Amino acid sequence: MAQANWPDQGRAELQTVASGLKTGLDLTAPADSTAGGETQQVFIGQLPKLVDSLTFQLYLGDAWTDPATLQVIALPAIEPTLSVTPPSYARGVDSDEPVAPGARQISVIEGSQVGLEVKCSNKALTEAVLLVDGATYPLSPRPIPTPTGTCGRSIRFTRRSSASKNPRVMKFK
Repeated sequence: MAQANWPDQGRAELQTVASGLKTGLDLTAPADSTAGGETQQVFIGQLPKLVDSLTFQLYLGDAWTDPATLQVIALPAIEPTLSVTPPSYARGVDSDEPVAPGARQISVIEGSQVGLEVKCSNKALTEAVLLVDGATYPLSPRPIPTPTGTCGRSIRFTRRSSASKNPRVMKFK
C-alpha cells in the first residue's frame, strides 16, 4: 500500500459574496491528525468571525480544490413578550402591572402563571422550544393576522406555565 505524503500546511483563499473582499487563511496539520489512516489528513484554519457568505478555494502542496460557496444563515431575531397572571390569593395587588415590552427576565409570586409569546422579525420559524432545567417544552405556533386578513409568514409561538420552575434557555429553529 502506498503511503501518502501530506504537506505540513496549506492555504484557503476566501472572498465575500456581497463585497468581493478577499483574504487568505493559513491551514496547519496538527500533530497526529490523520483521520482514517494514511489516506486522509486534517488541516485546521480559524477565522475570528464570519458574518457574510463567502466563496473559498483550498490549496495543499501542489493540489487545490474547485471554488465552493459557504452560505451564512442569520440567527433568528426574536421579540419575547412575557405576561403574568398571579395566583388567585394575590390578584388585585400591585403585581398586576404589565410587563415591560422586550423584558427577558421578571420576578413573580410563586404559583403565578407566566405566559411567553415569541415573535421572530427576520425569518419564518418552524419551531420554538422553551428549555427549563433540561426539560423541553414546545411553544405552540399561532398565525399573526395582517390588516388584509391573511397570515403571511409571521407566526407567534406561545406557552403558559407555572412560575415555580426556573426557565434558563430558549431554543428557536
